[in-house]
Amino acid sequence: AVAGTQQNQTAYFDTSTTLTISAILSDPGATLVLLDSGGVVIPRFNETEEDMEGGGKAVSFDANVSAGTGTLRLSAGAVEAGAVAVIDYKNDRYATASAFNLHNTRGSQVAVNAFVLDTGDVPLVGNGGTGQVTVTKADGTDMVLPLFDDGLHSDGPAGDGIYGAFLPGTNTTEAARYSLAVNMTIDMGGGIFVNRTGEGMFFVDYDQATPVG
Repeated sequence: AVAGTQQNQTAYFDTSTTLTISAILSDPGATLVLLDSGGVVIPRFNETEEDMEGGGKAVSFDANVSAGTGTLRLSAGAVEAGAVAVIDYKNDRYATASAFNLHNTRGSQVAVNAFVLDTGDVPLVGNGGTGQVTVTKADGTDMVLPLFDDGLHSDGPAGDGIYGAFLPGTNTTEAARYSLAVNMTIDMGGGIFVNRTGEGMFFVDYDQATPVG
């Protein structure tokens, strides 16, 4: 921001929560505030401020926000100022991915499940969502699979917030640890979307049983 001016950056909050903002300001005379959707300054608490060697200052504070949009406002003092800010959301929502069976036979189809865990340890349903899971195979290559909540992909009842996909047996021919990386977006309505990423894994570590006799 030019000296004596303000610079605004839109912030997006996918849920009502407490968050922490940590920032480095290039000039000690600059200030940083968080505004709600109506332009009102949101009260802060647990605030810390420390001058940095060589100029500038580090600031950190907590704030309670409501789902929707807000504004992070940098106000420059007598000189031009810049800021780098990080927002840490303190809520329980996170994505997780796993295989229906942790241990699988080589050459078998593997069912993969994923969901966003909401407060109360239940899958976040919302108005539906989309997602994909990246499976890193034993040879280091990736396979990207779309996720479904339709009751047809080992995902339980349709619309329950648990998503599923099938990894074909042609991709599980190596006995090894397979990694999962999931990216999910849940539509909460009103233009609010919850996007989360998560990780998981499964093993392919033994052969299909061979009939005897």
